[in-house]
Amino acid sequence: KCAKQNERFKQWYQRRVRGRHYLELRGLNDLQLICSGGEVVRSSSFPLAMNSLVVSELVGELQMKELDVEEFSPSSVQCFVEACYTGSVILTRENFREVNKMSAVFKVQWMIDECLNFYTDLCSELTSQSVEAAWFLFQEAGYILKERNNKDLQLVLDTVLRGLPDLRLSLVKDFTCRDPNEQEWVYTDLCISLAGKSITVLFEWLVPLVESKGPPPVKLSDVEKRLLTSETLALCNQEDPKLYQKLVYTLQKSLSNDDLGALFAVFSLVPMSPPSPSSSPRESPQQMVYPIEIPALGGCTTFLDAVKIIDRDPRINSCFQFLHSLLNCCFVFGDNTSREIVDVITAVVDKRRNNTRWNYGGSHLI
Repeated sequence: KCAKQNERFKQWYQRRVRGRHYLELRGLNDLQLICSGGEVVRSSSFPLAMNSLVVSELVGELQMKELDVEEFSPSSVQCFVEACYTGSVILTRENFREVNKMSAVFKVQWMIDECLNFYTDLCSELTSQSVEAAWFLFQEAGYILKERNNKDLQLVLDTVLRGLPDLRLSLVKDFTCRDPNEQEWVYTDLCISLAGKSITVLFEWLVPLVESKGPPPVKLSDVEKRLLTSETLALCNQEDPKLYQKLVYTLQKSLSNDDLGALFAVFSLVPMSPPSPSSSPRESPQQMVYPIEIPALGGCTTFLDAVKIIDRDPRINSCFQFLHSLLNCCFVFGDNTSREIVDVITAVVDKRRNNTRWNYGGSHLI
């Protein structure tokens, strides 16, 4: 009964009382909202409490007369307050991010819905030439994903861009050309989602980026590490095996042992594409199927025989290379080696823990 009375009162209030002009009645403005720069926006606690249970608890139970909203600009706070008075929100590209976040912070559901509708309308206006507009929407989706772990905007953008493949690809390429300060990990996640089978665009950007970092060992940023997942690597290997092999070679020669060790588990889930029969040991590392060719395993009858040959190969000088050589063996001996692979990789990991460097010259695994 109480809930019904409150709902009827709320409906009456929205029909009869709401209006911006009440903001000017200072006698009613018992609540101060402290914005960025210390500027104050005054409001009656009543309309804010009617729209937000969070505000209702703060001013009702805790008897607060001031709310700290210093992360928001005065104009955005004013927009939020007016929306609580009038029941409608005036959104622009300039205030969308902050109003959307405020509506989530204070749990004003109808305002959250209005923000999503506004974003959806902007997405629906995109064309294949709207790169700058798409970048704005891309940033907003990334911001909400990072701040609130909410994928609503990402799903809307992803759905719209499915019908605009050229714009989707342009957006991914645009990300790779942006200032590194704008390349946050959350944007990498969005790019991976948008890229789909065009994921090779991101790896074509990553390989020269790692090479340009200077002499080894180099460190990968969080953005770059975010790209190296088993799913993205498997897709890269599927779409462009040569690019994947080049990536393997670049990381192996550039990264420190610690970083390679961290990537070990990820790369172990990505089977190497079958090597080309035309590969030759005399080819450069970038051209050959890396790190070891199947013809070098001729005469082997079991998986463990192949491992012994790999273990003694002078080109294999890192855990990273050894792993990919094992995966190449799978193409020779079929899928009945899973238990042996687990045993061997376990031994590799144990050996890695006991050595600062990999050296198979005189100490063999098998």
